[in-house]
Amino acid sequence: MTEMKLGAATVQRIEESYEPNFDAKVFFPDWKPEVVQQHGDCLMPSHYDEASGSLKLSVHSWLLTLGGKRILIDTCVGNHKSRRHRPKWHLMETKYLERLKAAGVEPDQVDMVMCTHLHVDHVGWNRSITRSGIPSPAPRRSARAKAGAKRWNTAPARARG
Repeated sequence: MTEMKLGAATVQRIEESYEPNFDAKVFFPDWKPEVVQQHGDCLMPSHYDEASGSLKLSVHSWLLTLGGKRILIDTCVGNHKSRRHRPKWHLMETKYLERLKAAGVEPDQVDMVMCTHLHVDHVGWNRSITRSGIPSPAPRRSARAKAGAKRWNTAPARARG
C-alpha cells in the first residue's frame, strides 16, 4: 500500500486490482507492436502483457485523511457486480474491503466519498454488498461533479453499471 504525507493530510492508495484487462489495440487505435518492442524494458512486464496484448492498469481508491475526516476518492469496480461488457470485472471477487481495513478504516468510518467521475471503475463500492450479504454502510456524505450527477440521475438504471 502506498502512503504519503501532503502537509497535514495523509493519502493512502487502496488497490482493488492490477491486471492486464484492456486490449491495447482497442484502447489505443494507433497501437504499434514495433513501438512496444522498442520500449519493452519500461513497458514489460509491469504495464503490458505481451501474451494477451493487454495493458495492465491499476484500479484503486485514494483514502485522504485530514483533520480527523476520512475521504475516499473513487470506489473502484466493486465485488459481485454485473459487468458483462468487461469480463474481468464481471462478478469480480477482490480483497478491497480487507485492504481498506488494513489501512485502518472500516467502511462505516468513511466520512465522505468523492467520485472524480462516474465510470463503473470509480463507483463500484459506493453501494455494496459484503460477503455476508449485509449492505456496507453508506458514507455520511458523497460528492460528484454536478454535470455527472445530472447525467447519472437521468440515465436508465442499466447504464449506471
